[in-house]
Amino acid sequence: MVLRETQKFRYANSGEPRKFWGCSRFPACRATHGAHPDGRPLGIPGDAATKKARMEAHDAFDSLWKSGRMTRHQAYRAMQDLMGMSVNEAHIGRFTREQCSKLVALVYQEYPPLVAELLEDGEADHRLIDDSLL
Repeated sequence: MVLRETQKFRYANSGEPRKFWGCSRFPACRATHGAHPDGRPLGIPGDAATKKARMEAHDAFDSLWKSGRMTRHQAYRAMQDLMGMSVNEAHIGRFTREQCSKLVALVYQEYPPLVAELLEDGEADHRLIDDSLL
């Protein structure tokens, strides 16, 4: 992986172009992974299925605070409580596919009105909810 920058996305705080790790065999390999402004990887790189699961988990989770139902800090605290994780463990960028599916299911279980809104708006995929993980 090679550290790169994109003009397409910018960091909210600084307005600087976002950094990301991209496959050194681009364009044959299109694997990417996000990076902090200083170049440190965001979380743990995952395969395409894990990346998709993390995006779905972020969609469900981020809606808790982006909807105004709670602050971002409160949402992360809720994630820690729901998932039984410490502050250091509760980062979607470090989650497995199974943990992502569990988080989505728990958010939907604990915040049903939000689920109805997301499904109605087409922002959520009910197939990602695996009741066996609850």
